[in-house]
Amino acid sequence: GIVIDTSGHVDIDLAGYSVAGPVVCYTQVPGSPVQCYADDGLGKHGIEVRSGSVSIRNGAVKGFGGSGVYFAPPAGGSVADLLVSGNATHGLHLAADVTRIAQPRLVQNLQATSNKNTGVWVDGRSDQLRHIVSTGNGYGIVVRGLAHIADSVITVNANCGLNITGTVVLHHSASLENRSNACGTGTLLGSKSSFLDKGTPW
Repeated sequence: GIVIDTSGHVDIDLAGYSVAGPVVCYTQVPGSPVQCYADDGLGKHGIEVRSGSVSIRNGAVKGFGGSGVYFAPPAGGSVADLLVSGNATHGLHLAADVTRIAQPRLVQNLQATSNKNTGVWVDGRSDQLRHIVSTGNGYGIVVRGLAHIADSVITVNANCGLNITGTVVLHHSASLENRSNACGTGTLLGSKSSFLDKGTPW
């Protein structure tokens, strides 16, 4: 994988190419649990951002034992026009902790598919997700901090589509045909969003 540790700004344009690891993840049928093999158990990330401000765009990150893309606290930056697929942990993990508050991260036009744990995992306190499609993962989107989610679709995930223990401000989005479309003990705000079909509406 790629590790970035900087005090400045780094721009990564994958130019349509993939950062690929050895792990292969798949589902037997849509909505079933994701299975992975060739995972060495070391949890290596495809792109790991440890510090600074980093923009990642225009490509794919797939096949890693950790997350496809991992932003450690206090790193900030953005992700755009990216596929994160077939990773044994999360597709995209925006991390934060109580001692190191992460900079805001902006994610746009992201597709997360066939990631074993979660398509997108958010710990940060001011992260923004726009035009996200999270499908065929363990969980669709998990929010432990504060996230603004807009114009997104969460569907056919094996567990909960939108799992919240923090706060989500949700606009013009839908969670449907997941095992459960929304769950957790957190706070959901916003308007013009739908939780349909399987599971109990929020």
